[in-house]
Amino acid sequence: MKKTNLSLPKKIADEKISILVDKVADFSFTGEKLKFCLSHALFSSFDVDTGTRLLLKTIAQNIDFESIAKVKDIGAGAGIIGICLKKKHPHIDVTFTDRDMLALDFTKLNAGLNDIAGCRFSGELGIKSTDLKYDFIVSNVPAKIGDKGLEDLLKKMLSSHSRGGLCAIVVIKPLEAKIKEILAAACAVIKFKEAGKTHTVFHFSAPENPVGTPASAAALSPYIRGDAVHNNFGFSYRLKTVYNLPDFDTLGYQSGLLAGLLVDEKLCGACLFWNPMQGHVPVIMHKKFSGKITKYILAGRDLLQLEITRDNLMQNGVQDEKILTRHVSLISEVAEEVQNYIIIPDVIPMTNGYDITLKDLPPANVFVSDKSANIFRLLENQKTHRIKKKIKKNGFTAVGL
Repeated sequence: MKKTNLSLPKKIADEKISILVDKVADFSFTGEKLKFCLSHALFSSFDVDTGTRLLLKTIAQNIDFESIAKVKDIGAGAGIIGICLKKKHPHIDVTFTDRDMLALDFTKLNAGLNDIAGCRFSGELGIKSTDLKYDFIVSNVPAKIGDKGLEDLLKKMLSSHSRGGLCAIVVIKPLEAKIKEILAAACAVIKFKEAGKTHTVFHFSAPENPVGTPASAAALSPYIRGDAVHNNFGFSYRLKTVYNLPDFDTLGYQSGLLAGLLVDEKLCGACLFWNPMQGHVPVIMHKKFSGKITKYILAGRDLLQLEITRDNLMQNGVQDEKILTRHVSLISEVAEEVQNYIIIPDVIPMTNGYDITLKDLPPANVFVSDKSANIFRLLENQKTHRIKKKIKKNGFTAVGL
């Protein structure tokens, strides 16, 4: 069960996602006292991480905010960087982006906790559009987006800042050389660099006279890892796959058990796929139950999962109007009527899976696949669902409820 000895500030205790708060950390930025709710479900769950501290220090020492109005915090996480800047410089307009909706919900939570208002929040893969221009763009760059992802992000940062604007990023040390290579190829001007023991900070801007900025690629293209034909459960289908999600080359145990459970069912109506990964399970269900499934509702925190699965469903013949994406933190936030919930649960340490997976779901069929120990914990205390079918293999269990 979730630990109950954490005392939460009154203004956030009633928020839905407060159940995922594991620590409230104190933090000081240039004399401003702040508090941040942190979670095992997000990066840096115990304290403000080393890279963020280094980046904020260099910003405080080197950036003059007098002429800065519009700021973008990319991959905001719990919102620490942008909230610190807004607290110190109330005049700035901050936009927070992240591909993880739970991160954006925690950012909103932390903004309220620190009396920050008037900010914007957007679920995006990297930078969705370069049409809007910002005076200052900041990011604690994710370490595992791959070389193509890094190049796409940095080039879009350079084309997204206003004339005379600036970008500031922090990366882990092993990425330092790659960042310098990408910035040099883009003719970016590195205005400041500081290396710590584990991280390196760069402040940079676009060249004053850029030569032929390349057109933006399709949103998913920097993340694509493969494009191949797969054969599972008697069905052949083509699937694009992306970096840093499971099942990129073959159907894994967890997804395979879930698909194996479902192909023996009689699915119809609206099916919600929570954490659809690369899209194997929804595509197999389309092959098996084509014409009977009326809506494919793709839902979860991770926008990359939702977008690659949508792309793969359409590539395999599902009409666009039959696909809905719902970028939300909790499955209970999906408002549509659903006949079948098909769930790969979020992996959140020290959290009761029932509280975030089954609690508050309306009556419907539920199919869940996870490690066997997690399925046991998920089901041991709940009384709302009965087990109809269960299959186990190699430490994983799929159950129909």
